[in-house]
Amino acid sequence: MSVEELKAIWEGPAQEPPPGVLSDLAHPGGNGGVAIAITSLCATIAGVAFLLRLWSRIVMKQVYIEDALFVSALYQAANVKAKGLYAGFLYEILVMGSKVYHVHTWDVSLYVLMDVIYRSHIMSLLYGLSLMLVKVAILLSWIRLFVPLKQRNAFFWVSHALIWSNVLFYGIGTITEIFQCTPREKIWNPLLIEAGEAGGHCPIDITKHAAASGFINLLSDLIILLLPQRVIWGLNISRKKKIGMSFLFLVGLFATVAAAIRIYYLFKTYDANDMIYYGSDLVLWMGAEIAAGLMIMGFPSLPKVFKSMPGSTSVLSFLRSLSRSRHSNEADSNSRRGLPSWFKPPSKKARQDPMAISITMGDAEHDMEFLTSPDFANRSCTEHSDGSIKKTLVGSDEM
Repeated sequence: MSVEELKAIWEGPAQEPPPGVLSDLAHPGGNGGVAIAITSLCATIAGVAFLLRLWSRIVMKQVYIEDALFVSALYQAANVKAKGLYAGFLYEILVMGSKVYHVHTWDVSLYVLMDVIYRSHIMSLLYGLSLMLVKVAILLSWIRLFVPLKQRNAFFWVSHALIWSNVLFYGIGTITEIFQCTPREKIWNPLLIEAGEAGGHCPIDITKHAAASGFINLLSDLIILLLPQRVIWGLNISRKKKIGMSFLFLVGLFATVAAAIRIYYLFKTYDANDMIYYGSDLVLWMGAEIAAGLMIMGFPSLPKVFKSMPGSTSVLSFLRSLSRSRHSNEADSNSRRGLPSWFKPPSKKARQDPMAISITMGDAEHDMEFLTSPDFANRSCTEHSDGSIKKTLVGSDEM
């Protein structure tokens, strides 16, 4: 094939248009503004989650391994213009999406398609590594929060099983993505020529691999979403507090939704014969899924951050006084019906410290009193006559 013929192929349409449709390489259209807006939103969510987590660590004056993984998922140096993992992922979306978002494949040249495939390959690598670090960080954080006494209970073992299965799954997926073709250039160069003729081969069917990994990833998201709910609803606290705690941990629901929608666009990308158009939505949902995972790490720190802010005590006292006043008026009107004005009802028992949470796990009851700092070493054990053990932990919630 001559140089002129190769040049004509590279500069020609990347794909034959459907019947009755003409290619328009000069005016491909698209909607890059939407891609820029969604990418900016994901970056903002990731930044807010990072700041919340950072603030809570400063308040608590302690840093754990999950915090290092959280930062690594955001900003760890990688060989992508030194942008990092999720930061590099968003950078690739910004560059690609601003040019070809919702552009049909037959309206771009084969050279542009090659660049899109190359960037998609890089984004697949960054996506898998980012999700792996985020999920491991989430599970380590939840082990520290929900298993503070280092028990080897069901929550502990399920969490560790998820940690190592995710490391194995995303590790294998990353290696598969890297070595799907030989040589690697064949991944993004459909006209690779070796020794004067077409060369390279791709023994791995990346389409089937991507579909299978999408469903496994969705299942992992569902398990991680539901894992803390059983513990929360087993707490010996009011239903109102249970709902509030559940809501904090249900921010991961969006990650599960994003993973499900990602699977839909994955099949559309491979089946609809219009890779660029549907693939542009696919990568945006991939970015949204990672952003939601970062929210799971950062947003549960919101109560801790709020309590550390100047004036927060006054605001909480004011809200509590309003709530008590409203409830006392309702109780007064209901309890004093038919009673003389001089009658005084018996006093109630002193309320339990609102910051004390009683958790029942197995046969032992654990009263965790959250005060100022997470010193898990300060715990006392008292054995009662019936053989039960009461362990009191003085520390701070890991939110």
